[in-house]
Amino acid sequence: MLINDCLKQLKPRAGGFVARKTLVTAIAGFAFGAAAMRFAANTSAVAGQTAVVSASRPTFVMISAYNLYPPINDPLDPASVSLAEALSDIAQYQVSGIVYGTLGVSPNVNANFSHGFDPNIYNEALFKSAQDRGADIWLQLRYYDNWLTLGTGPTNLTAPVIIADPTAQAAFLEAAIAAVDVYEKAYPLTCTIILGEEETIYHSKTGGGLFWAGQTVWDNSPKTNVDGQYLAHSSYISSIFANRFIWLNRFLMSAIKQKYPNCRIAVHIGDEPLYEMVDNMPIYQYILQGLPPLGFTFYSLFEKISKEDADFERKLTDRVTLLKRLRQTVYYLAQLHTTDNFGSGAGRTPSASEIEATIQDASALGADGFGYYTKNSMPTICTQATITRGFWQDPDNPAVIVPTDKCNPREDLDPLDPNLEGGAPVYQNSSARWRFGLSKLTEFQLNLE
Repeated sequence: MLINDCLKQLKPRAGGFVARKTLVTAIAGFAFGAAAMRFAANTSAVAGQTAVVSASRPTFVMISAYNLYPPINDPLDPASVSLAEALSDIAQYQVSGIVYGTLGVSPNVNANFSHGFDPNIYNEALFKSAQDRGADIWLQLRYYDNWLTLGTGPTNLTAPVIIADPTAQAAFLEAAIAAVDVYEKAYPLTCTIILGEEETIYHSKTGGGLFWAGQTVWDNSPKTNVDGQYLAHSSYISSIFANRFIWLNRFLMSAIKQKYPNCRIAVHIGDEPLYEMVDNMPIYQYILQGLPPLGFTFYSLFEKISKEDADFERKLTDRVTLLKRLRQTVYYLAQLHTTDNFGSGAGRTPSASEIEATIQDASALGADGFGYYTKNSMPTICTQATITRGFWQDPDNPAVIVPTDKCNPREDLDPLDPNLEGGAPVYQNSSARWRFGLSKLTEFQLNLE
């Protein structure tokens, strides 16, 4: 079935599409049916892990990404009230929480790595807090955020350096396994590890672009200025990215599987590897040929990065259809948060109807797992009032004024539980949206959406 044929079976929604609940026939040759609700609980404790009951269709939320928040907004203390409540929530709703792991300790408390503390010590305490509440946790190893000692002192190692230098390989692997050790000790029964974060090739310097390209290639790559971020052209580094991605992830997967054979391992990819080409095939198809079988493919696409809901719908249909054609188990990470200033984002928060429509669309397309990214990157800029006025004004600092030219005047009028500040988790400053998202995940588990 062609993509356009799939879209014909989607009925219009306000500003976009809603997948029909009756769409249970094959999409691009892959069918899915109503899943019976099956629960399986581990009744024995291994290494202190609390038995966790899981639903037949996996659901998940990002629960802790300490390296992405300014220190003032980060619930650094694993016993903080907001984080503790969020851990209790995901245990109640049988949703797995994703915790970031970074490598090494940055000496700069304002750096986008670890804010000056040891991430393994932090995560160990967080895992204990989660276990105490019966919450299941997955580890996402954001390995391009690394600060490792090599030669003259601590440095951020890039992929070409790691691949070429055995000493760098040893330092990188030691740090990665140390992060996995802490996690697997807490969750040996349900060990799930996601490698990388939204790995892509048309990306910002600090978002993985420099890590994969290396300094020389990054400096020489043609770039496009998108909202003040200079993004390397995909076509220039496509094959470089693909082959380095294969090498590095094979390297990590082999080491992790050798030590912890029961762990499920996935990779997190962004959008471009699904439409940029290498050797006359989508880059991700080329990558899969070079990797061992994955537990699943972790794929993210956020609605409000597209200017129109219809554009998002077409992209989602195209990308998930391709992943299913490549015989991948697809876990889709959707938007619950307020977007940052990337693409058509800039403070756009989904409405309740858009959140509901996205989970229906993902289910109709055959997504095997579903969850949410939960960092409110910016305050909610786009509302009916601000769009009418033409700007958003910071209530705490009226001198800060942000134009609403990036808002969609038809689709951004009713954001769910707008957040007044950015740089904090949804569960911390948009509690109603957090609860609504959890209720939608329950529907996905039960195949009721």
